Parts: sequence; C-alpha cells; structure tokens
Amino acid sequence: MRFAIQGDIHNFNRVAESYLKRMLADASRIGCKFIALLGDNLDGASPNTMRLSAESAVPVIWQRGDHEFFSEWGRTCIMCLNKRHHLLGGEPDPTVFMRGAMPRFEAMTGQPTAWAFTLQGILFVIAHNGKNHVWHDWQIRWLRQLLAEHRHRTTVLLSHRTLDERGETANALRSLLKEFPQVILFCDAHIHSPHPLRLIGNTLQVGTEGNGRDNGKLTYEGDWYVVVELAKDAVRIWRRRMKTDEMVLLNERKVTTTLNELETGNVHLAFLMSDRGVRFNPTIWLRDAKLRVWGVECGQLLPMTAKVDADEDWRKLGIDRVEQVTISQPDDLITLKETIIPVRFEPDPNNVGIAGTVGDGTQVILMALVKAPKGMRVRLEVDALKEDGTMESRHWIDGESDGGIMALQGVVGHIYLGAQSAFGEREPIQKFWRWEGVDGKTEIDMPHPDGKPREATKLIVRLKLVKPLVGATVYFALFAFPEQGGFFVASEGKQTITKVVKVRIGKSEFNIGDLAAGESNEIEVGGIAGGEQIELRCAGSKLALIELIGEADGIMCHALCKVRREDEKFVLGELTEQAKGFDYYGWGEIAVTCLWDWKENRWLIVSQRASKGDDQKSSKSS
Repeated sequence: MRFAIQGDIHNFNRVAESYLKRMLADASRIGCKFIALLGDNLDGASPNTMRLSAESAVPVIWQRGDHEFFSEWGRTCIMCLNKRHHLLGGEPDPTVFMRGAMPRFEAMTGQPTAWAFTLQGILFVIAHNGKNHVWHDWQIRWLRQLLAEHRHRTTVLLSHRTLDERGETANALRSLLKEFPQVILFCDAHIHSPHPLRLIGNTLQVGTEGNGRDNGKLTYEGDWYVVVELAKDAVRIWRRRMKTDEMVLLNERKVTTTLNELETGNVHLAFLMSDRGVRFNPTIWLRDAKLRVWGVECGQLLPMTAKVDADEDWRKLGIDRVEQVTISQPDDLITLKETIIPVRFEPDPNNVGIAGTVGDGTQVILMALVKAPKGMRVRLEVDALKEDGTMESRHWIDGESDGGIMALQGVVGHIYLGAQSAFGEREPIQKFWRWEGVDGKTEIDMPHPDGKPREATKLIVRLKLVKPLVGATVYFALFAFPEQGGFFVASEGKQTITKVVKVRIGKSEFNIGDLAAGESNEIEVGGIAGGEQIELRCAGSKLALIELIGEADGIMCHALCKVRREDEKFVLGELTEQAKGFDYYGWGEIAVTCLWDWKENRWLIVSQRASKGDDQKSSKSS
C-alpha cells in the first residue's frame, strides 16, 4: 500500500498550485491510496487550498497545522462577534468555543479534531497540533487509549509538528509512543526543510521533504515528492521524481506489518467540544457505534465577580453576568478595570523548547469581551513585571466597537528556538528565545547573547476606553487563560471536572453525568447516519471530548450531507447546517461533498446542492 505526503502549502504561497495538481495526478497514476497534506495548508482563507479536493483523482486528507490553529484563535487579535456565523468559526475567532461553534478548520473539512481509521489492516491516526503548547493533555490521553485498543495493529501517525521537537509536551508524546511499538511510522511537516529519517524507539520519523534535497532542490522546486510504501514485511520510503518517472529508494526497513485486504473501516472520531457545541457525523454510516465521552480540564485565572445580569448576546457565550461602567466625566483615557495576575515562565529551554511545557510556564492568553457604543475605541493593555518591579514588556491591543460584543486578545509568553531538535540536529546559526506579546506585536525574536527567557512574575492587565462619550455605558468581561490556546470557555479557576454531561445524537439523548479530566464513559448507541447532528451540554469545565467509534464504509469531507439508506444504497440528501453555512464566509470554492469510499478506495465528488436540495446517490452499495 502506498500513500504520498506533502505539507506547508500556505495558501499556495510556498507550494504552487500547479505543482500540487501534478502531484495529485501522479500519485493516482502510481497507485497511492491517498495523499496526506500535513498542515499549514492555510494561513488565511484565500486562495483556499482545499479547492484541490474537487480536482483530485486520489483521496485527500487535510490536516490542521499550527498556522491553521493559531490563525483561528488569533493570539493577538480583534474580533467583532456580529461578523461571525453562529455555528461556524471564522478567522480569527477566539470566542468559537464560548458559543459552541465549530472551529474554522473543522468547519471547512467537516471532520473531527483528531481521528483514526483502518485501511487494509493499518491504523492511520490524524493528530491535532497546537501552537507553543503542541500536544495537549486530552490528546495524549486519547492516543494512549486508542493505541492500547489497537495494540495488535500496525499504526501510522500523521502529524504537522515533528516528532523530534524539544519541550515537555513533545517529551510526553515520545514517551507515549515508546509504550506502543506497533506505531512504526510518524509522518510530519512544519520545518520547510528535510530532516533525517530517524528511528525513535520503534517509530520511523519521515518528513514531507525527505532526508535531503534532490540536486539541491526541495520537493516543489524539483518536481518530486515523498511516497511511503507499506508491505507485509517492510516499510519503504521513496523519492518520486515526476519529470523522469523515477522511484528512488531513500530507506527500507524490514518489519512485519498487519497489512491485509480484509480489515478496513474501523473508525474513531474525536471531537473536542464545549457546552452547547454542535458537530456532525462525517462517515457515510457508522455501524455498531459506541459513544465514549471524556472529561477535559480547563483553566481561567481571573475571578468572575460581575453582578450585572447579562443580556441574550452574552448568554450565547455562556456568560450570565458582566461588569458595567457608565462614563460620568470626560477624559482622553479612562481605565475601566485593572487587575494583577501572578505568573511564572519556565526558564529551562529544554522544558519549554518549541513544543511548550505540560503545565504552566509557556504562555498566558488575555481576553477582554466588550460591548460599547458604536465607534468607541477600546484598549487591552498588559504589563509584564519582574520580581523587582521593573517592566519586562508592555503589550496592547486596540479596537473600535461596532456596537456589539467585540473580543480583544493578546498572548504573553515565550518559546525557545535554539536547539529545536531533541536529537541535536537543526541547530540555528543564532540561538534565541521568541517572546510573545511585546509592543503590540504578536511575537519578537530575542537573539543571544542578549536574548533570555521571560522573568516576569506578574501581569498587570488594564481595560481602557479612548476618549469615551460622557453618559456612555460599557459592558465587559475579562479572562486570562493559561496554556490551552484556542479552547476558551467562560469558566473560573482550575476546572478539572466536566459536569452534568448530556450528549444528543439525532433524536437520542444520553445522560453521562460528571467526568474528571481523563475519565471516560462509554455507551453503545447502534447506527448513526451520515450527517447526523451531535450536541453537547455540560457544566464545570464546559469542555468534553466526544468520541464516536464504529465501522464505516467511507467518510465525507467539506460540505457534509444527511445520509439515508434506500434500496441497498446510500443516498446523500440535503446539506447539513455545517454545509449551509459555507456561503456566510465565501467558502464557495470548497462547497462540494467529497466522499472517500474506503472499501473501493474511490474519491467521489458531489456538487454543492444548497440551492436545489436535490438528493444525490453514491454508487456504493451497502
């Protein structure tokens, strides 16, 4: 079995669309089962690289990279809630989990946060990667359970971030993989350059640029790409030269695999969701399904002491009370609130690295939600102070209100970009720390010898108005989140229990109860139709990992349809609410239903039908 890998397309700014079209056609010609595009495919949404799905003759796996992730939650950003779809996330969109919406990448693909499927006896795992906190606790726990259940099955892990990174979260991943020798391949991207084909434990690390340039050229410069080949007794890594039709062997490893023609279609779909969250089943039809729900922790550093009842706009964000200030006298700059947050930044470069610390020590994310009269300027300001009271940095975010709720967000933190690899390679000429949140900039580099880790022990956070009108009333809420960029909910303190969990799948509701972080509960739910809606209600941490497990003949991508069975065939019916939302953001070029038929290994394309509502039948019988 062959498959191809590529990544770091960056909206065709790094990897040209013409090259990718040739690669897709060539991969089909040489018998690749699929192509995995391993993240950083999107920075913004235009041009949308996912339009390649509709032109491909071979199935395409779209993986989220750190660029997709941090461009979604913004890091340093301003966002007006009136410009966001109620169900689909935009860019940036730091309130996406507060309102129970789908993050932009998941909305565009229609697929889970992380997932796994079997194809011809091999388990393929599509991982989720964060930014500066790369391997989240919930995913490490999910992976451990997944790999334990598939200990008998050869496994390939697909990731954007590389396996050899420094930092505690990467250490946690490598430690995990050593427990499971069936993971024989780890395919990655991210660094825009080759790296060694490195054996870490029993896992071979393979990058999208192979182990070296070809005649001095990277893949897209020299018209070649990397092909992985799995046999029953070996794994081979090839350089595929398209112009000369050559296959050049880069590595062969003799190893027994579980490759066979019989085992295809077992799937694990893991959706990280928040209270009032909605997702949709992307498989054609999930048979003998089980629902497994995991508790997920969250943290929020500021006390929620507001006493004013919130209106409906705030309650849609899970916020029942807000703070209120009415301007009583004119001034050029008025401070609505000032608060102090104790912090600690990890100074050891080996612990921070580029993958981040497991606990606190890498970053703190500040967010202000403000509802002010239209045209009023609002500023979020953050001073980082050292132990002796001297200022280490000042950061700020300014925005103009549109009359609705706006979000202002800034990150204060650091990572170490010296020895990026834990194995001594990829040493830069000039080692440096990268600081987040300085002088209104998202990040700046601090080269040695002057560069050093952050030493701040407290943050002073101020919310200000610039030249406000006397008599104006402003409503606001302030939050500070440690580490877990992107998964922001309106909670207080360290919440380690997901409480009063209820999951609805279609018309069936399941009461799960309370789950501590890492604890799971499993229920048999029978069959789940493609496109069936999944809803979560919960309290406490307001986060849960919703995992669907079962057997399926294939999976949809992009515009998901509601599926029913008729005359021994699957019928792709009307679009789901996820697909109907594509027009809101102008995602028309990816408004197609792509169907990967695992049994026949076909990639079927169905045009968008939002305006017609016509049913479409796949040719795959049940």
